[in-house]
Amino acid sequence: MTWNPQKTPTHRNFATRTCTGFPKFSVNFIAPTAEWQVTLGSKYLRVVRAFQIGDTLEINCSTGAVLINTGNALSDLDWQNSEFIALQPGSNTLTMAPHGVCTATVSFIPRWL
Repeated sequence: MTWNPQKTPTHRNFATRTCTGFPKFSVNFIAPTAEWQVTLGSKYLRVVRAFQIGDTLEINCSTGAVLINTGNALSDLDWQNSEFIALQPGSNTLTMAPHGVCTATVSFIPRWL
């Protein structure tokens, strides 16, 4: 699913069927920013880095991989406060910040018990 956080910073209804699903985030930066964050309820993932126009960020919540421009960037993860997100069965609401600095694709494999 492609999501444009420039226009809508919050996206709802990532339905995961009957079992927890782990999203993958593919983020393309269209404006400079000092950090990027995605929130689900009280949990969030935050990457602190001087992102530039054209940078790409890939986060795989299933494997724990954090890549910036295809290089390992786990050291840029706010590891003391961040949690890899797990989508719960039913409807989920994700919010990305800051607003207007990227386009993003969120994907996951629907799972059933």
